[in-house]
Amino acid sequence: MGKQRHSSGFTLISFLTGVAIVIFILMALYVASGFFGFFTLAHETVCQNNRGILKNVYAMYNIVENKKVADRTTGVSFLVNDGYMTLDQAKSDTIRQMVWRVYKNGAVDVFCSSAEADASIDTYQSTFFATDDVQALKGSWKVGNGLLTPAVNGENRAVFEGTDGTDFVIEINAEFLGGKVKQSGYGIYYRASAVADISGYLFKFDHGKGDLFIVSKVAGGKETGVIVQVSMDEAMGTGFDINQAHDITIMVIGQQHAISVDGVEIMRFTDATFSSGNVGVRSWSDSIVRFYKVNVTKK
Repeated sequence: MGKQRHSSGFTLISFLTGVAIVIFILMALYVASGFFGFFTLAHETVCQNNRGILKNVYAMYNIVENKKVADRTTGVSFLVNDGYMTLDQAKSDTIRQMVWRVYKNGAVDVFCSSAEADASIDTYQSTFFATDDVQALKGSWKVGNGLLTPAVNGENRAVFEGTDGTDFVIEINAEFLGGKVKQSGYGIYYRASAVADISGYLFKFDHGKGDLFIVSKVAGGKETGVIVQVSMDEAMGTGFDINQAHDITIMVIGQQHAISVDGVEIMRFTDATFSSGNVGVRSWSDSIVRFYKVNVTKK
């Protein structure tokens, strides 16, 4: 799923395919807005669903028109002007208030309010409805319907664009569903480089090594040493279910690292090997893992 170069020319088939995708997405937006309006769901729920749809519409707009939205644009008039949305859709209260952000690395996101957009200077958030902010470094990943999952067996690595920083709090909801005994699990990179042979810190939910929480140093794509490890039973109690979704929180400020699972602090340590970098994820072997959301708040 990694970054792809798009040529300036399109075949008729590819263009018509793109148009069909846009029509499908816009129909989803129309149906969703009507559905949510009828059942008077919470404003936030409507907005978050529209965020995912708008990011997909914008991705097609960016490819076909070769245009980019200006930073802090409010609403979707630019999509209406080029025929990617209708005036009626653009009049929705939630959509009129949407604010677009363009990051220094070129990544684009859209937020439910100006307050959220302002906070995005220091905050990264993804609920995995679009692929534009997931940079595959190795292997392949699938993004959609609120899930990030490895698309193939073997080594899979990715980082999230817009997360490069020094001190931050990382919140990820992840679910491990299975894999080979002694060979499966998932990991969360932080302060990591954005190359295939990645370097940085790696927190591991490691079923393969006997259900352990592990933090390792990684250099050139290889783990070079364990900083700290603890058994899941010891940290969380004997009733801990490894096959349920769990909230992982990693806080790193200066040399101080603290990691919690489901609100329980499982480790705290000091290390200064890596001072800055990106947040990302890893899977290996035939691990079946789902990442549901990620929030990164820079300090």
